[in-house]
Amino acid sequence: KNSATITVNALVKKLKDGHKDKGISTGFRNLDASLDGGIYEGLYIIGAISAIGKTSFILQLTDNFAHNSQDVLYFSLEMSSTELISKSLSRLSFIQEDLKEGYTTRDILSGKVEEKDLSDVDSVFNKSVNEYLVYSNKIVIHEGIGDIGLKNIVKITNDYITKYNRKPVIIIDYLQIIAPYNE
Repeated sequence: KNSATITVNALVKKLKDGHKDKGISTGFRNLDASLDGGIYEGLYIIGAISAIGKTSFILQLTDNFAHNSQDVLYFSLEMSSTELISKSLSRLSFIQEDLKEGYTTRDILSGKVEEKDLSDVDSVFNKSVNEYLVYSNKIVIHEGIGDIGLKNIVKITNDYITKYNRKPVIIIDYLQIIAPYNE
């Protein structure tokens, strides 16, 4: 089953049948071009110094994937789902206003969203919420600090694939604090 002969024969059959792997668009034209069409099956690691915006960038990728009907399982090992979604709503609120005026994540989490924005259907905040709701059903967030490990991720992913018959993009934010494997 793991023989290279079997794998090469399967690959040749796949090519003869005209099957081509298509990348999943990141939503960023230049990044897709650099990645030869988007992301493909495999492992991608984004690394940088602390507080440079890795999570914000990954959230934007997550939103872009979901907006393009790609399922995403997001394993957050340091932030709550409320914090993550507030980051997305903040970004969307600034886009609604052409980056002039929107709500920061802190504004949203601390309740500084104005009462009129909560009740006015045409408010920046409600437009942002409604836009997010268009694709948010494609995003599943699992949060856990120190208690999500590889076994959990594999089980949750396999259960998801079995239930929905679709392979999701898996995001782990972040690898350094994944629960240790004890066995």
